[in-house]
Amino acid sequence: MSRTLTIEIPGELDRQLVLEAERRQIPLEELVLQFIAQSFQSSEDEIDEDGEPKALVLSSLRASLRDIEEGRILPIEDLWNGIDD
Repeated sequence: MSRTLTIEIPGELDRQLVLEAERRQIPLEELVLQFIAQSFQSSEDEIDEDGEPKALVLSSLRASLRDIEEGRILPIEDLWNGIDD
């Protein structure tokens, strides 16, 4: 499925995008689509402050949310049982 999207680009940004599209010898629309796709990819490839890939952290959070939604949870008190044994 594709969608038509109309955006208004401020003057200076428009000028920079046009110059970059010309430099790469591609249509402006393709350049904008590449930037959008790249921004989604790069955010998943980033590393968080603990050195973990953000995609791994997001995956773990999604799994945890599924566990909560499906009732697979323990009271916090039970998590500490037997920790000192």
